[in-house]
Amino acid sequence: MAPGIVEAINQKSNAQEIWNEVYKDLVEPCVNMIHNNKSAYMLYKLYSLKLNQKYKA
Repeated sequence: MAPGIVEAINQKSNAQEIWNEVYKDLVEPCVNMIHNNKSAYMLYKLYSLKLNQKYKA
């Protein structure tokens, strides 16, 4: 799933903006959750499914 999402996003004219949003909304919160001994699985899973629906559909 991920390679297709990456390819679809990278083809967008605003790819850098999208990646910045992914970092802010997914990567940073997941890292914070892991540092606080909390599971980031559900956030990662739901966000990944959202990205797949938005960019692969």
